[in-house]
Amino acid sequence: MFLIAACGGPRSTIDIKSEGTAIPFIEKGSGATVQKALFSGSDAPNQEHALRWITIRNFDSDGAKRDPHGDKLTAPEQVKIFLSLHDEAGSTVDTPLKPASYKGAKSTGPMSFELINVYVFRDGKEQRLYLYPSQQTDPATCEVKIISVEGDTVKGEINVSGKQDGKELIVKGPFTAQIKR
Repeated sequence: MFLIAACGGPRSTIDIKSEGTAIPFIEKGSGATVQKALFSGSDAPNQEHALRWITIRNFDSDGAKRDPHGDKLTAPEQVKIFLSLHDEAGSTVDTPLKPASYKGAKSTGPMSFELINVYVFRDGKEQRLYLYPSQQTDPATCEVKIISVEGDTVKGEINVSGKQDGKELIVKGPFTAQIKR
């Protein structure tokens, strides 16, 4: 274990399973961005807030890219995880990200976890596995925790399990993401 850490080994490993099959994932690249959004379908519709997008990859990407979420998969071993998190009501793109829990909810509202996309490369092309916590029997069991934010580094944890369109998806584990400004 010491040799892996000393040689700059993986920052985290996230367990991913789709339909009972494990999908290998060792984090190599990440990005977190924010944009302005409006709540819809909540108790306070059209209330502005910050929408946080986090992408975690098991492959290196071009760090100079403006959009850290746009990488296309080109090889069978590549996997990309995309998270969409709605921040507090009244937050803006200038509101710093802070430690908090984003739980799945029946409708998009403050501090909610909207969706997870897991992109895999199969049959010669990129395919999307996804889960909307709001469509699960118990949405609050799907959660993304932001554990710490230090400078431009976010550390968190994903805990997702459920079925979407009859297909099971489980994603669990820690991640580290770089905030892109």
